[in-house]
Amino acid sequence: MSDTTPIIPAASAPPSYTETESHRLTTTIKEEVKPLTAVAPRDAPPPYEYPPQCPPSSGSGYQRFDDRGRRCEMVAVIELGSESVYLQCPSCGNFVYSNLEYRTGALTCLASTLCFLFCMVCTCLPCFIRDCLDVDHYCPRCNFHFGTFRRL
Repeated sequence: MSDTTPIIPAASAPPSYTETESHRLTTTIKEEVKPLTAVAPRDAPPPYEYPPQCPPSSGSGYQRFDDRGRRCEMVAVIELGSESVYLQCPSCGNFVYSNLEYRTGALTCLASTLCFLFCMVCTCLPCFIRDCLDVDHYCPRCNFHFGTFRRL
């Protein structure tokens, strides 16, 4: 390379406004605008329909769906204790106070074992103390079992 050759070629002057406008008007092509259409494949499965969701509740509860999964209802979770509870029976739909039935549980067995170790005569005593027994809650009309309160 010699020292006289330019490294950058000389730039020509940009085209004038009239030259640019005439060139743009002659090169414009009118195109037809076709709307896009969605083409579904022939073997596409039918669209999936989601089951309706229950609105969120402010309290504790769980969702229960019928056999088709379409209808749901909110079922409140009630804390069962050693006392009778006023609630609506999910089986018969009546508002009732629950019937209580007492039965032996883990606390009763533990207390009986401790009584056996210290005094054999008092072994059966925890079976007659209601504060040691588990409590079953039932509907008084249809005998539906609401749940069991376990002491231990």
